[in-house]
Amino acid sequence: MLKKVYVEVTNNCNLNCSFCTLKKKKNKIISIDEFKIILDKLKGRTNYLYFHVLGEPLLHPNINELIDCIGDKDISINVISKSGTTTEPAIAFRIFREYMESKYGADEA
Repeated sequence: MLKKVYVEVTNNCNLNCSFCTLKKKKNKIISIDEFKIILDKLKGRTNYLYFHVLGEPLLHPNINELIDCIGDKDISINVISKSGTTTEPAIAFRIFREYMESKYGADEA
């Protein structure tokens, strides 16, 4: 069992850090189908999925759909954002609050 798995859902970033290697890469996002394949391959191998490597995960245009793909799978989602520079922290919180309420109910979220 893997303790946790990091998935780069996008390598797009709104920052311009001098040490970052993203400047040399073409901007890409993971497709819904690619993400579903990853989820299938991770089944039974981890319970913790992190959206983060080099890019800003909240820049993915279909972040809600990626979260929806997890559905009732026994996987915890962790999003490591670039300090709320992309969206207001309240927006990010609302996205995940709605997901947690739909999955576990308002009292458990």
